[in-house]
Amino acid sequence: MPCLRNSSASPRPRSRSPLPIVGPSSSVETFYRCLANGTRGKTKRVESKILQSFSEFARWYARSKNPFIVFENAWVVGLHNWVGEQGETLEIEMPNFGESDSQLYQSAFDMMVASIPNIGRILAEPVVNAGLPTQLGKMMDESRGSACAIDATHIKSSILTYVALILPDRRLEPPLSHAESKELSRGWRHPQLAALLIPAKYLREYGCNPEQVTAEIDSGSRVISGRDFPAFLYPQDIRYNEKQPQVGLFRGLLWLHTFKALFTGPSSAGSAEFRGALTRSCQATRNGLRRVTPETIAYAALHTYFGMSNAKEWRTDMGTFDKKIFFEAMVSILQRENRWQRSLFKWANTKIFGNPDGATDAPQVVDQGPTDVDIFLQQIDDDAGSEGEDEGAVSSGNESAIGSIASQQGHESSVENRGSNRGESGVRGAEEPGRDGNEGEISGNSGGGDGLRDAERGRSD
Repeated sequence: MPCLRNSSASPRPRSRSPLPIVGPSSSVETFYRCLANGTRGKTKRVESKILQSFSEFARWYARSKNPFIVFENAWVVGLHNWVGEQGETLEIEMPNFGESDSQLYQSAFDMMVASIPNIGRILAEPVVNAGLPTQLGKMMDESRGSACAIDATHIKSSILTYVALILPDRRLEPPLSHAESKELSRGWRHPQLAALLIPAKYLREYGCNPEQVTAEIDSGSRVISGRDFPAFLYPQDIRYNEKQPQVGLFRGLLWLHTFKALFTGPSSAGSAEFRGALTRSCQATRNGLRRVTPETIAYAALHTYFGMSNAKEWRTDMGTFDKKIFFEAMVSILQRENRWQRSLFKWANTKIFGNPDGATDAPQVVDQGPTDVDIFLQQIDDDAGSEGEDEGAVSSGNESAIGSIASQQGHESSVENRGSNRGESGVRGAEEPGRDGNEGEISGNSGGGDGLRDAERGRSD
């Protein structure tokens, strides 16, 4: 079996991640045994945790960086370069990737190394299984595809609600239900959805003659390219300017609803405006997403388009519209740092995270008044303060107070005697076999209560 013999060089520095490789000291051996088993369902619970960090990384990378990354290729490129840095060679053929693809795969590999603590325990083994890229890479690719498919299903079931929110009458006409066949009812088959999907440069023409434009799209004589801007990216009250397509671009509200549904939770997606602190279970909170990025905006726009289309499944071919081309094109323009981009990001961050610079470092806590613990501690402080005041009054030498106390000594002496009976009963209860010692201790410490009833209870014991 082809293998890599590696020197004992120290692994690269890595950043914090909540998903370390876990398991016993022999976890590396267990890790390879998990891969050999083929599926996580055939592994023990401890073994599955070792692979979980890679699956979690693949799912979040798909959502936040690139839904079309091929992790099998990322492992090949990354391992070849890592081995070269160690002065060794990897007996796996290096495919002839282009420069841009090689950089993409290397970037994914570097991010994985930085995100998964203790991954060096695998990379630094004297023998690295040559099947690592194919076995682990394919598993991660399955996790990536699963994340995209889950998100597609989620948006497919909610996108009609979000579309209605941006329409003048706040309803689709003709009406559509989520239960209707996506293939038969959406996409170019519904006039309002088609008016949102059509490239903005064709929108005026579509409004004048929707039947003809739709027929041209169906026949292929009018090409819908992934490098054109769909009309839903623009506000409906802005007229598209072919000479200045950036005016109003991404200021349409529909993709904001999708973004929130994907990253900040369904409860926040019902409004394009900020609705308060994020939930702890949403993707943004769990993965530390605190502001919009070119990739997350493009991912939301892609799922917005896919949800309105008549494509049944994520992997379905969408004709001349290529999902990968669309995603990469949107990322390319959103990555350009300029005044338009800065203005857009501040606008989007305000609507999604409540701040033009993104979510604040400190989590936003809604003030709901004092908690039970706050009230308890305040009462303890108040009681302690009143005790101090009483002691001060006794030691102040106030003759009238002393006289009052002296007049009650006989009564207090009687109460103390009755209380001591209860205390003795409590101590006996703590010492007797079969009784709850804590209960006896509490009883013994509370000898100043109802003296007569406590004394009777002490006699009955």
